[in-house]
Amino acid sequence: MKVVNLLTLTELFNNNLLQKSLEYNPLFSLENIEYQKYYRTDIISSENISFAIKNQDLKFLYVFVAFRHTTKSGLEFSNYGLPIITLENEISPSTKKIITTEIINRIDFSSNILYSQFNFEILDIFSELLFVQYKRPILQFESKVNLLLDYNIIRQSFRKSYKSLISKFSKQIDLRIYNSRNINIDVYNEFKKLHLNEAGRMTRSEKTWELHFDMIKDSYAILICAEFEDKLIGAALFIHSRFSAYYGVSASDLILKKTFPITHLIIDKAIHYYKDLGLLKLILGRYEPDSSDEKLKGISSFKSAFSNEKSVIINFQ
Repeated sequence: MKVVNLLTLTELFNNNLLQKSLEYNPLFSLENIEYQKYYRTDIISSENISFAIKNQDLKFLYVFVAFRHTTKSGLEFSNYGLPIITLENEISPSTKKIITTEIINRIDFSSNILYSQFNFEILDIFSELLFVQYKRPILQFESKVNLLLDYNIIRQSFRKSYKSLISKFSKQIDLRIYNSRNINIDVYNEFKKLHLNEAGRMTRSEKTWELHFDMIKDSYAILICAEFEDKLIGAALFIHSRFSAYYGVSASDLILKKTFPITHLIIDKAIHYYKDLGLLKLILGRYEPDSSDEKLKGISSFKSAFSNEKSVIINFQ
């Protein structure tokens, strides 16, 4: 048995070693972690503290992927704002002791720690440690669309009013999908402009926009655009892996979104597209009905109204 520092994460992601434990969530990819580096402008410095334990056959028994971030507000352990990643495989009591020691030597438990356990019947090793260190576990829910179901069954889960809006306006709005084969910088810049107009300010760096454009060109994302009378009135970017897709960022015309169900039509189009590709899930994001942030609560409720599946996640923060 051998403890090794993970100086590069390429091997873990290229062979999909981590994807099952992360429920094939495309947020946890090398491309999206690179995006997060530029999205988190409050991070001053970062140190990779990732490690793995292998057996004599060099099979991974345990993987721990994390960075020690010094931020403007203090110390944080995460993956540039994404939760720490772990993987357990046939852990013996003696191996568990080694893992626990390695984690304790790398983590300051008095700092901000981001971790989510996606699959659970019992707490995993890191969750146990966090619990012992008085980190409060919080149950959260994630809205998803199970794409393995027939579309007509998926549609039955839509909120009743959404079904009628999609039927009513589907022929009035032109929907176009841009992927690696047809994306161009002019269309993408129109999307950026639309996002700026809706937000009223630049909400993230130019580099993050460049990285999302690269993800489309490299087949890790798509852009779905809604047009009315040859004018772009809405668009959304979805990132994806071989198994699932994630609803990322969207923007709509401030005036016309009061008249047309722009995002409703885009999400419906994404369901058709990814279902035809044979993906398993479309992840719409966290379901937060009790949020004190009314805007976040409204967005959560909107996306949840398309889902036919909710998964439970244990969060430690």
